[in-house]
Amino acid sequence: IRTYLIGERVRPQKRVRACKTNNQDFMDWFDKYGQSKATENTRRHYAYVWRLLLSYCKDRSMSTIYFQDIDYRMLKDLRAWVLDGREDVTRYKVESYMHAAYKEAQRMKMVSRDNDPYDDFRIDKATRTKEDIDTISLKDLRRLLSLDLREQQGVEGLSKARDILWASFCLCGVNLCDIYILPKTDEDEIVYIRQKNRNRRNVRSTHAAITMDVEAIIERYAGKDHLFKFQEDTPNYYTFQRRLNNRCERLSKLNGAQVNMQLIRRTWATIAGEVGVDWHTVDKSLGHMDESVTDIHYQQFNWQKAAKQNQKVIDYVLKGVVPNSVKVPKLFRKSA
Repeated sequence: IRTYLIGERVRPQKRVRACKTNNQDFMDWFDKYGQSKATENTRRHYAYVWRLLLSYCKDRSMSTIYFQDIDYRMLKDLRAWVLDGREDVTRYKVESYMHAAYKEAQRMKMVSRDNDPYDDFRIDKATRTKEDIDTISLKDLRRLLSLDLREQQGVEGLSKARDILWASFCLCGVNLCDIYILPKTDEDEIVYIRQKNRNRRNVRSTHAAITMDVEAIIERYAGKDHLFKFQEDTPNYYTFQRRLNNRCERLSKLNGAQVNMQLIRRTWATIAGEVGVDWHTVDKSLGHMDESVTDIHYQQFNWQKAAKQNQKVIDYVLKGVVPNSVKVPKLFRKSA
């Protein structure tokens, strides 16, 4: 470090950070950063945001977005543009993904940390109220379980999709990725850690009792190494997910109301609250991460009590359900 003299005092010369110029293509960097993500689903989300940014450039007569273009005024303008006819969830996705890519560029010394636009620009999480959280109504859920699918084209696939939805509900709203990898067990319950929560600290396992309804589905789709054979029958999880989503779209048309895995999980939690299951049991059964010190170190959770509460939820839904009692017209798939 060089020094220079001022009178009798010696001061160290300020070190200049080695950093490239801000006049670089942020759009190109954002695309590369998104493609470097580990999961296919995350890469798709980044590609979607990249296309939105491309549309923003076109509307603003910009060839691209450079790092030097990103300032407080530009971020505010982008926010207004995104919210014009789009949901707040999209706004949050665009802002948070841009922020992540920008911070990574700073870490890689592609852009200076001086005059960081995100020092003043606050990214608020997407606002959602309880009314915004969609669920399947009790009437529509009972109707789904009563649909007569025997004369439908692709009845095997439709029946499998309905079985997966119902298995998820009976297992306290277990996610599809967890259903795909659930381990084989000889016990009367499934013990697992949610795929979303793996490799995190203070994560405890989730228990889900195997009821008679789930046991029947397990026997129908039993796997060799896993609880269900879905991983053995499909090349990868994303193919399994895509096929299920396509069949859920057809089930939604037959049922007259939307049904899918996300709605099933929320519906279980909603109905559980309606029949008197306490919020702590719902929270633990959903496999949410433990955050309180009391929950991690001291409190012993009664999973047997939770299993009885879950059976209460299942019995409440099945009340009045008669299999194959709801006749629906034949719905043919569109030819390719």
